[in-house]
Amino acid sequence: MSRTSMLCTALAISLSSLALVVCGSGPAHAATCRPTGVAGDVDRDGRADLVVGDPYADGSQGAVEVVRHSGQRTHITRSQLPGDPGDEPEFGTAVAVADLTGDGCLDLAISSPGDGGREGEDVPDHEGDPPDPGTPALPTVFIVRGTPTGFTTAEPIRVTDPEAGTFTSFADDIAVLQPTPTSPPQLVVGMSTRREGRGGVAVYGFDGGRPGAPVIVDRSSPGVDGSATARSYFGESVATSGRSIVVGAPGTRVAGVDQAGSVTVLTSTAAAPRSFTGRSWSQDSAGVPGGPEVEDGFGYSVAAGHGWVAVGVPTEDLDGRTNPGAVQLFQLSAAGDLVPRQLLGQNTAGIPDSSEDYDRFGESVTIGLGLQRAGVPAVLVTSPLEARAAPAPQYSGAWTVVHLPTVKAAGYSLASPGVPGHPAADAGYDMEVSALAGPQASAAARRDAVVVGIPNRSRGRVLVDASWRGTWQSLESSEVATSDGFGAALG
Repeated sequence: MSRTSMLCTALAISLSSLALVVCGSGPAHAATCRPTGVAGDVDRDGRADLVVGDPYADGSQGAVEVVRHSGQRTHITRSQLPGDPGDEPEFGTAVAVADLTGDGCLDLAISSPGDGGREGEDVPDHEGDPPDPGTPALPTVFIVRGTPTGFTTAEPIRVTDPEAGTFTSFADDIAVLQPTPTSPPQLVVGMSTRREGRGGVAVYGFDGGRPGAPVIVDRSSPGVDGSATARSYFGESVATSGRSIVVGAPGTRVAGVDQAGSVTVLTSTAAAPRSFTGRSWSQDSAGVPGGPEVEDGFGYSVAAGHGWVAVGVPTEDLDGRTNPGAVQLFQLSAAGDLVPRQLLGQNTAGIPDSSEDYDRFGESVTIGLGLQRAGVPAVLVTSPLEARAAPAPQYSGAWTVVHLPTVKAAGYSLASPGVPGHPAADAGYDMEVSALAGPQASAAARRDAVVVGIPNRSRGRVLVDASWRGTWQSLESSEVATSDGFGAALG
């Protein structure tokens, strides 16, 4: 262990009563945070750092780990933060990184959807006292503030469900909206089950480092097309790019077809928007290939960036197969307009492998720049129940990198040359993907890193390709004894 790491650990232990984390600091001379322009660069060394959610750690108390490019780590658990965590807060279900407090330091947004909830009892206790009714959860997104020397768990900002007391699924998914590079970031929180599954998203601006009242948007909001319908689950997935928020509603009834699914793009011209306009798309929209089918789940996952939107349709039936899955591509204009492009499946020319029953291609999607070739946009797609190796354990999982706009793809699994590890049965369940921003460079030279979370592999692992540290990395939690699902969320 380096002297810096030893000092960091000693400080964290000696100050634990103050709930202070001073781990993995930036350059020793830095007294203030000076952003480098690289997204996700928490320690300001010019390289993106990885944030991993581990929501089932320690009996579903949950944890988040920051893995720096340098190798230093910060492990944050729900128990380090103030307040009663409840029985199963699942802290780390979703994560995001941004300077939400406006001081130049990157902060962590960490969802804790079961926060404070305690299960009740059905029968009186042995002394005849009435059953304990329990405590309902208060779904929360914690903002763990960045400082010039690391992250502090003292006095985190709590963003709580604005409709507490009803079942909204607040904080199951989160994202950060930043309309321009100089505008203040805003926190976007999905609320997919509010109002009997009509759903919504809550958008929070920050003033003086504190969240303001949220703007709650659904398909019944002024300026948004369509209408909010029960069990559409608007807000099940959220992604942002520029001025746009892309919202998945995989349960939407389309043309009389249940659970066909839709996506809506919300846009605003304001730097700190208080209202949005929105247009929705489905497989019944002009120019979108295919057609709505029962339980397609169009919008189960969404990704946006570099002029593209990817919509996961993991239970799409194609080519006579059941649930092989698909990804619908759109081009995204600066004004938030979508232009339908290809529907990708594993039988699409240029995509490796072939469609098989229950592959669920498209369950997780992300978009990066230079994921396979420098400067070329690409969509990264999981097929978690794929068995690509031969012979392969069942449901060992796979992922595919697809160049855009020309569909040239490369497929990977735990059996691929150079990829650490080996295939294991059921490892693909809940597989997640993300992209780490490459070093600041011209767009033509940029190489983002492929990140794959495999939370069902032993206690969970995260793989990062060679563009991050020169060789593929296989990462476990630094607290592996209590980890359970490391890699379930990536930021």
